[in-house]
Amino acid sequence: MLTTFNEVDMTNMINLCFGYKDAFAEKHGVKLEFMSRFVKEVVSTLQHQPIVNAIIDRDDIIYRNYIDIIIAISTLKGLVVPVVGDAEKMKFVEIENMINSLAKKATDGTISIDEMVGGSLTISNSGVYRLSEPMVVGGNVVPRPLMYIALTYDHRLIDGRKVVFFLCHIKDVNALADSHGNVAMRGLIDKLVQLKEGEIATYLKLTLWSSTQKKG
Repeated sequence: MLTTFNEVDMTNMINLCFGYKDAFAEKHGVKLEFMSRFVKEVVSTLQHQPIVNAIIDRDDIIYRNYIDIIIAISTLKGLVVPVVGDAEKMKFVEIENMINSLAKKATDGTISIDEMVGGSLTISNSGVYRLSEPMVVGGNVVPRPLMYIALTYDHRLIDGRKVVFFLCHIKDVNALADSHGNVAMRGLIDKLVQLKEGEIATYLKLTLWSSTQKKG
């Protein structure tokens, strides 16, 4: 097992969650938290990198056709790891409701074994990010809230390149999402993640050429 790290600028995720928390809560009756956003980003990335969602079974590689996300919940009796099943089919509000329901059961001690069985990938949220770290933005050094993200994986199954793409996809979606929840270059990132190394430069050249032609 290996672990690869990257760091994420949390500025836009913080702005998004805090900027929309009141409207989201008023409409859906539940808070918009960071975890549901991370779940959605992980689901999107797993759909582009299905090998990360796969397992080795003896001599076979099994590609799962579902995404069950395990979340870590801290309780007075210790950590429990319930499963958000079929996360790829769920909306933000459904994920938030599921997490809240599982967290309540975990706290009350009523969570069942069946709710903690299985899962494709575990998200463990440390709840801590580094405040006011210097970062170069637009040629200027500015304070930004940075947080480490990491992926632990079976190197027999997943090579380092795919892991880098996995973490960079999550990092870039956070960096490009503005305070209105839009992702300016999401389509471009999604496309690049799917390309092979030799195809990336050609695709970028064609994309830039097409953009120039439209402006002209």
